[in-house]
Amino acid sequence: MKCPGDRVVAIKSVSDKHAFIYGLGTYEGDFPVADEVTGCFAKITREAGLTNPRIKLDSGKTIWGCECWWYFETEFALYVRIGYRITTADINEDRERAKEQL
Repeated sequence: MKCPGDRVVAIKSVSDKHAFIYGLGTYEGDFPVADEVTGCFAKITREAGLTNPRIKLDSGKTIWGCECWWYFETEFALYVRIGYRITTADINEDRERAKEQL
């Protein structure tokens, strides 16, 4: 069960023992998705009037559940233990690329 304040990791993708993550952060709760968030899942979420998980990354950036996969930090530690290579991605760069594709 997720609770505000839980430590999580925001994940872009995982394949071939390589995880691309946006970073570690804190789950803040479920909220309406901010208008500046792009992508089809964000649009659908807003149009349906739904809320979405909001995560405050340790970097100070905010990311939404509709922009990533996310797991509890303790669960993600398994990937590290079994030897996955971890690379940090930048959510702002991915948002800019998404805008270009619209």
